[in-house]
Amino acid sequence: MIVSGSLLLGGIALAENWPGWRGPGGNGVAPEAKGPAEFSKERTWKAKLEGRGCSTPVVWNGRVLVTGLIGKEDSVQAFDLKSGKEIWRKTLGAAKLGRTQKIGSSANSSPITDGDRLYVYFKS
Repeated sequence: MIVSGSLLLGGIALAENWPGWRGPGGNGVAPEAKGPAEFSKERTWKAKLEGRGCSTPVVWNGRVLVTGLIGKEDSVQAFDLKSGKEIWRKTLGAAKLGRTQKIGSSANSSPITDGDRLYVYFKS
């Protein structure tokens, strides 16, 4: 999976925090953000994640937070919104894949935050 900064910078990230899947209102709308008139093929940044994961990222106070796999462990990684540089990572224990799971991972659920804590859920 690749986290791409152009999607975030192009729409919502600098305007407000995006605490969970579908945004602050739970409806996928960023009311304060103005989208670009057109999209370029240039990215602001991208970061290749080590393992599979299908969660959507959250944005809080200039950080992009995403779940995934690092090796065979469930993990959370934080990236700087402007530069894409990894700020921190945390592994949380052995991942448990489904018997027929070919796409995604145990880290499919998107994280959420209340601004003080980050909440994550893994199949394992």
